[in-house]
Amino acid sequence: MENELIGPVWVTKDALTCGITKHSMAVWNRSIRDTMISIKEPGGVWALDHYFKPDWHLSEAEAMERAEELRNSKIDSVVKQLAKLRSMTFVVR
Repeated sequence: MENELIGPVWVTKDALTCGITKHSMAVWNRSIRDTMISIKEPGGVWALDHYFKPDWHLSEAEAMERAEELRNSKIDSVVKQLAKLRSMTFVVR
């Protein structure tokens, strides 16, 4: 079977800006290394949204875990940026 109808799915691609989104129906495109889904909106309309792993999940718990990973990674990045800014010195040329 090339494509498989699945649902619901949780998407974490934009978790840090828009939160985790839940979609009631998706198609798992198994021909693309078992990693891509296409979202189907209520009423049978196909959206133009396609997501690759690890940006979609089959359980809410898995999505929450991924969102925590993304948040912690972002916090680490901001801490590094802050340290870099604090260590800067300025020279007049």
